Amino acid sequence: MKKATIVYIVNPHTQEVLLAKKTRKVGVGYWFGYGGKIEEGEEADESLCGEVRDEAGGLTVSKEHLERVGIMDFYNGPDVPFGEPTFRVLCYRTETWEGTPSTTEEMADPTWFSISALNDLDRTGELKPGDLPFVLRIIANEPFQGWTRFSKDEKEVLGQEVISCDQKDLIL
Repeated sequence: MKKATIVYIVNPHTQEVLLAKKTRKVGVGYWFGYGGKIEEGEEADESLCGEVRDEAGGLTVSKEHLERVGIMDFYNGPDVPFGEPTFRVLCYRTETWEGTPSTTEEMADPTWFSISALNDLDRTGELKPGDLPFVLRIIANEPFQGWTRFSKDEKEVLGQEVISCDQKDLIL
């Protein structure tokens, strides 16, 4: 099982969230927060800060300001057994950052979206299928655990569950 992190950067004054379009790897063409794979021996928080530094150009976050909000298991294909996810993603949010984001090799067109605009991005297919239910929980700081099962091509959600949990249960 691969482990990864993702963070959604929220501006509480404008009620906006920072997203960028993936240009390579998982989720090409969709709007996402920043994050990526956790390497062996790496701490999740440290990994995430490094991914933001690499993917967001001039924007950085620090682990002291990261809020762990959820864990999602992703099953890529109808035959992947439950309990053996393809990816386990530890989900964070932050309201504190430094710098200004810019386009990088992996993430393009960083844009601040109103939180209400996320429904439109989902409806027009600009968010990865299945992301909206847990992304809204991340932004709202509502702790959760969940799973999504995709078709082999990852374009169709075959099943999903996102449930509330206690923040202390969010261990990778």
